Amino acid sequence: MKKKGKQEVLLFVLIILLPARLWSRLVEPPSMADEQWLARRVDTIFKGTVIAVTPDPRGDPHYWAKLDGKPMNDNFDAKFRIERVYRGNIADGASVHFVWGIQEIFGHDCIDFKPGQHWVVFAENKGGELTLADDCDGALAVSPRLGQKLEGAGWSKQMEADFIAGLGDSDPADRILSLQRLGGLKLASSRPAIHREIEQSQGEEKKWAVYAALRTGDVTVLPLVKDYVTSAGKKGVPEEAMLVEFRWIKDPAAVPGLLDILANAPNDDTRQMVLIPLVDNVGDPRAIPALGESLSSSNGHILYLAVTGLGKIAHAEACKISGAGDDEMLFRQQVAACKTWWEKTGSKQDWSTN
Repeated sequence: MKKKGKQEVLLFVLIILLPARLWSRLVEPPSMADEQWLARRVDTIFKGTVIAVTPDPRGDPHYWAKLDGKPMNDNFDAKFRIERVYRGNIADGASVHFVWGIQEIFGHDCIDFKPGQHWVVFAENKGGELTLADDCDGALAVSPRLGQKLEGAGWSKQMEADFIAGLGDSDPADRILSLQRLGGLKLASSRPAIHREIEQSQGEEKKWAVYAALRTGDVTVLPLVKDYVTSAGKKGVPEEAMLVEFRWIKDPAAVPGLLDILANAPNDDTRQMVLIPLVDNVGDPRAIPALGESLSSSNGHILYLAVTGLGKIAHAEACKISGAGDDEMLFRQQVAACKTWWEKTGSKQDWSTN
């Protein structure tokens, strides 16, 4: 087979076998979007309802987008009724250019605006032309409800008020969207409203409320997180999102909760996600016994976190990895040296105080 033929077969296999977006571009789902990060990229932020979608003939159709063998225009304009302007100067009836087509499977052009939908949009205004900040999370679905207009408030506080109003929506799906958007704002001031949702909701809605609280830096919800991420059975999107959020935890107050989750972790993936903040972010001596126990793991990622953590937190010279690179034999020797130190010395010390 010619080289070009092999490449075509490989491309086909990847498209068929791999989950959409994972092999070309790693894209987190909208439920995990970071509004603070999006806001730093744009000059225009608004909330509105799509009232019309029309083809944009000015766009260049992609060569792979074809209909009946002819290039198909996959460029569109979505016209909005503007209901709240958080940043920028924008007139009602403004249009946002977007592309929708086959690229969605490559991790691009994921947003398909349709009339009647409600969105918060992060866009660049270039001479009256609005372009999404990101083709997959530059617009986020929201509840249609609006909060009180806050005079003189910054964009994030007004957005918070609108999202909190969305928690009173009669549609459970819109309440979940409001929780996801509040989590993405990452404001500590959202916690009282989120905790009310935790107390009065159940099922998926409660899971998203717990996740939203965690994203605001609220580590008091870790016991609830533990119930979700250590339970038997397949994990859903909110549980997986909670595990991913661990990477940002830096609060020493989280250590007892993280260690409890680690002790009850059902698999290596969960253990690894718990060890990341303990080793990379917090660096608390109370984690040292758990790191010592992790030296018995057969998982290379866990071993690496355990050894580097003991070298950094316990200051054990035998556990300070240097020059291993991709040399697995050298790495295993360093793990063995660290394990010997732990069995002879480290495990006999008191690491219970911070």
